[in-house]
Amino acid sequence: MKISKIISTAALIVSLSSSLAFANNDTNASKGFVNNIFVKEANERADKDLKIKHEDFIKDPIKALENKKEKIQSLVKEGKISKEIADEKIAKIDSKIKEIKIFNNLPLEQKREKLINNRKTHIEKLVKEGKLDRSKADSILKDYTEKINKWDGNGYPRFHSKCKKHDIHKD
Repeated sequence: MKISKIISTAALIVSLSSSLAFANNDTNASKGFVNNIFVKEANERADKDLKIKHEDFIKDPIKALENKKEKIQSLVKEGKISKEIADEKIAKIDSKIKEIKIFNNLPLEQKREKLINNRKTHIEKLVKEGKLDRSKADSILKDYTEKINKWDGNGYPRFHSKCKKHDIHKD
């Protein structure tokens, strides 16, 4: 009996010590995980700082986007975001600026057609997802089409980004 207790105790000690020998003592791995969490949180805070005010975007979308690029560059200098993330964000902004410039060069009828088609696609998606019923969708599209057809084509249409009357937000 005494021998079996000694053997079982020895087996337990060997078992525990062998599992410790194979445990990962690399503190750099855990530091990397923690650093990734901090980087992610810093990037989320930076995204909040980079929000463009709707009023600024309506007045001059290109200028608002250029200001956002400057903010991103200052966040990189302050060490709040990485250069890689900043480059990604700036590439998206440059793409959006290019898209706006192309849109601004379109004739008025093509601008109207493009805006109406984009809204129609978005509303149809909401109907398919069950987030909007057909009659309300038709009403929203009718109101929007009327507003776009009255729009003179200058600037950015104030009613374009959100349809607040119907509580539908464009993605």
